[in-house]
Amino acid sequence: MLESVALMHAGGLAKLYESVANTLQLKTPSIDFAGMAKDAAEIEDKSMKRGGRLDTVDNPRVLCAASEQYAEPAYGFDSDVSVLDRYFPGQITVERALTSQRLMDLLTMQRFDIVHLVMPVDAASGALLFHRVQAHTHEPMSRTDSMLPHSFAALLEESKTRLVVLATCKALLLAVEVATVANMAASDQDISGQEAANWEDCFYRLIAQGKSVFKAFELTRQQRQEPIRAVRQKDVVFICRPAATTR
Repeated sequence: MLESVALMHAGGLAKLYESVANTLQLKTPSIDFAGMAKDAAEIEDKSMKRGGRLDTVDNPRVLCAASEQYAEPAYGFDSDVSVLDRYFPGQITVERALTSQRLMDLLTMQRFDIVHLVMPVDAASGALLFHRVQAHTHEPMSRTDSMLPHSFAALLEESKTRLVVLATCKALLLAVEVATVANMAASDQDISGQEAANWEDCFYRLIAQGKSVFKAFELTRQQRQEPIRAVRQKDVVFICRPAATTR
């Protein structure tokens, strides 16, 4: 009995026609099964590209980190932690004194699907600045600890990170430099901690509802006025599944 055939394979099509012909007691028709299979394969390929499934990540692991200076109450890092904990409960690693060495250790030893950073960025080079900067000017007081965009990108690739949110001022250059590795969101202007938290609440809520990253970017752009821009790499859906309970 013929149980299944693959329409994109000539042999499968030939078996299908032979089975039908035998059932009807007819002679199998003379058909270019190879050409027919090629056409079927092309149709299926186009269909997959139009409506194929997006990549999905179950219960994404989230790194929410700030430099020591930006973890201080004045910069609003607690709001970032609160938003992420609301939408990804039990999935967050929080770092309040991030250094370049610590970031390297985290991203090379663990997988983080989402990386959320609150720290200064050098607007000229796109480098992450882990040391203290002058208030309101973002000029570094010391240049002892920083990380260039290509170094950051290499770590994200190692960790298989799919989304990075840079909740800080004038970080768009870094986002563009790293966008070949992960989806990025960053501001091209000055932004307050409260403005960042408002954007995050809308964006991460949509993500937790099952919207893809691209859809969440677009819907948030339509709903919020904060100057955070998206730089897209590859769409993905993060699936937040509730933990199993026992009775």
